Amino acid sequence: MFPDCGSKPADIVFLLDSSGSVDKKEFKIQLDFVANFSQAFDIGLNNVRIGVVTFESEPRTVFNLTKHNNKEDLYNAIAQITKYVFVSVCFIYYHQQYATLIL
Repeated sequence: MFPDCGSKPADIVFLLDSSGSVDKKEFKIQLDFVANFSQAFDIGLNNVRIGVVTFESEPRTVFNLTKHNNKEDLYNAIAQITKYVFVSVCFIYYHQQYATLIL
């Protein structure tokens, strides 16, 4: 999916719309996107770190960049997100530039 990116350190934060403007089917499609996108990377503290933030009227951290340090834990966490969400924006931060960014 992303040649030569899987093992390079990066911080990826998914910003999800939890305002209820999407139905269950759209919710599932978007969670599948987050999970499938994450498969391309080596997940870990010194590799790629994934975070999820939702927003309605205020942002809410679902899990931060340091919470899940392997693919199994990450996929389990994604599967447990129960609000109706829609992936609207994905930010990628490289460790070298934003080493102190923690949601």
